[in-house]
Amino acid sequence: MSIRMKLISLVGAFVLVLGLVITGVLAASSQTITMNGSVNFNVTDKSLWVKEVRMQESGSDPVVVLNFTPGYINGDFNFNVGNFENNHGSFALYFDIINTTTDSYIVTADYSELSSSVSGVEVYITNMITANSETITEITSTTEVTTTLELQVINPNLAEIDLSMITINIYNGVLAELEYSFSDSEARITNCLNKDIAEIAIIPATIINELDGKTYPVTETASMSLYNCKNLKYFITENGSNLKKIGDFTFMACENLTNIDIPDGVESIGYMAFQECYSVISIELPKTILSIGDMAFQNCTNLISITSFASIPPTLNSATLSIVPKLTNIYVPAESVDAYKTASVWSSYADKITAIA
Repeated sequence: MSIRMKLISLVGAFVLVLGLVITGVLAASSQTITMNGSVNFNVTDKSLWVKEVRMQESGSDPVVVLNFTPGYINGDFNFNVGNFENNHGSFALYFDIINTTTDSYIVTADYSELSSSVSGVEVYITNMITANSETITEITSTTEVTTTLELQVINPNLAEIDLSMITINIYNGVLAELEYSFSDSEARITNCLNKDIAEIAIIPATIINELDGKTYPVTETASMSLYNCKNLKYFITENGSNLKKIGDFTFMACENLTNIDIPDGVESIGYMAFQECYSVISIELPKTILSIGDMAFQNCTNLISITSFASIPPTLNSATLSIVPKLTNIYVPAESVDAYKTASVWSSYADKITAIA
């Protein structure tokens, strides 16, 4: 049976990763931007084929990138832009992607290293498919979709950008349909509308309230918001996340959850938040974490390691780590090892606490 091949100018991230737009503070006649390094792709299998890459400078037609070799996207795939100089102040790269499967893929980009090393850098994907977020897109198996994906660079003094600091993440699975509530100044996730099939939950940094048209930062996952999403595998937050709180029971009984992204900015994890997440093997706590609720990791029976980047030990209840039989290592900042070993509750696990390598 012949494979249905769908051409789709993707990938929110693809173009993302390379759709680079230097916002108009650059003088087109005098500014030269040099791009180098390899754009990295992280994908779960080899079912997506990159057919062609085109580059478009501002005011010009797209041209085919001749040094690109077509191939399947897998964990080792990358696109090396070489050493490219752009004299127009902006450009975009377009990837023609063929989906050789009947599956749908969700695409995001990780540019945290780039944004931390170059002041003002921001990455956006112009998304024509998924309403809730501007920085994710979807490769479908049923529809040919043309989208424009852009990397925006705000710094007017930027003379060079290393694309190896950008990774395109491609997930095979069903995107969670999230429901929100709004207060005067912020939004929180209250429910997943497709709990029975959702496999990927991507938490946007901001969300537009359709009732008033305003944009709100997403600061919290409310109590039980993702409870019993039994097929959920990935919890992902966008770059620039505003998340501060993971509420009570948020992931309780998400028995297939394996990948958990808790971003800097999160200060608290609620009561029983990860209880019965049987597939979680390791978890990282951000440097901003202050407290972890009672029984938060209870019955995480395959949890082997916890890494805490917080220099001050977050507060724990005595039952926070109850029934975690395989917990072997707790990694903390080197300068804080003694503080953790003597802190309340943490001291019970002193023999497991070592410095982050």
